[in-house]
Amino acid sequence: MLVDRDTLINTILFGLAQNISGPFCFMTPQNDSSIKPLPFDPRAARALLEEAGWKLNAQNVLVRDGAEFRFDLMIPASDTEYQKICEVIKNQFAKAGIIVTIAPFEFSVLVDRLDNRNFDAAMLAWTGQVEDDPYQIWHSDSIKDKGSNFISWNNKDADALIEAGRKELDEKKRTEIWHKLHKLIADQQPYTFLWFTTSRDFVQPRIENFQPHRLGLEGYFADWYVPTAKQKYK
Repeated sequence: MLVDRDTLINTILFGLAQNISGPFCFMTPQNDSSIKPLPFDPRAARALLEEAGWKLNAQNVLVRDGAEFRFDLMIPASDTEYQKICEVIKNQFAKAGIIVTIAPFEFSVLVDRLDNRNFDAAMLAWTGQVEDDPYQIWHSDSIKDKGSNFISWNNKDADALIEAGRKELDEKKRTEIWHKLHKLIADQQPYTFLWFTTSRDFVQPRIENFQPHRLGLEGYFADWYVPTAKQKYK
C-alpha cells in the first residue's frame, strides 16, 4: 500500500501495463478478476506498521526492538527502467519511515544471489502463458536445489492446490483451483505484484501468415513471410 502503481504505470511505463493482484495473466480465465490489487494508501499502511510494533524515531525512521526498518532492493544493473521505478518506490517508502537501498547487480551475479538466497528483496519479472503451471515458482519443492522459488515461500495449502490443479483435466474445476491459489497468494503477499506489462505491436502490411490477438501476434515468427510480388529487399 506504499507503492503508487497507477502513477508508475502512467508515467514511467506510459500506460503500457495493467495493475494486477496475482501471478496469472489478467486476460486469461486462470486469473480471478474479482481479486483486486491492494490500493495505494499510505495512511492505512502506516496504521498497519504501527499495529505491527513499528514506531518512528527522532530521525523519522521506523524502529522495532531496536532495529531500523531498512532493506536492500536488488535489481539488474543494466535496466534503467527498473532504476527509475525503484527510485520512486524508495521515496514512497521513505515517507513512511522505511529505508530502501537500491542494489544493482550484473545479471549473472544477481542470479547467483537469488540461487543462494543472498538478498533482502529483489525486483524482477516473470513471463507468462495463456495458462501457467505455477509449480516452478510457487511449490515448496522449488525451494531446494536453487529452484525458482527463491523467496522460499513454503505453504502447504498452496502445494496442495498446485498439485490438484496439475492433475485436473476439467477446465472449469481446474480454473476454480487456480482462483483459490490466486486468492491465497494475494492474501499472503509473498510477492508484491506491480503490473502485467502490455505492448503495442506494429507489423508491416506486406507480411503475411500471422493473426493479431489480444494476447499477442499468433503464429511462429519463422512462418511469417512476404509474398514475392511484395518483396522490396533481396
